[in-house]
Amino acid sequence: IRADTPDSEIRANTLLALRAELQSIWDMDNEREADIVSRLLLSEVVNRPLFVLHELTHLNADVFADPYKGGLDPIISADLDKTVTALQHVLGGCEKILRTPIYGPYTRFTSRFLYMWCNALP
Repeated sequence: IRADTPDSEIRANTLLALRAELQSIWDMDNEREADIVSRLLLSEVVNRPLFVLHELTHLNADVFADPYKGGLDPIISADLDKTVTALQHVLGGCEKILRTPIYGPYTRFTSRFLYMWCNALP
């Protein structure tokens, strides 16, 4: 990837790498697992980390929490749901940091300081 690489090419290559990784983890012969992978790879997904957490919540509710399908103990399933909720809160905090603009003079000062520091190195 170079500086002049278009965003569409970066997204396409990222999607190919994600597809290869998911296919090595999930059983693509199983129809249910292949459906999950295909939903995770949809190009319409805007925020992929949030979508993955959403899918994990549905997996927990549909499979892990159902005792008739051989699901997990209700306490463990509730704990898994709390963990996914905590991850959603962390993701929200990261999104807030990402979207917060940086005051202009801070950026100029930092770039000038780093320029001088790098040039002062032997």
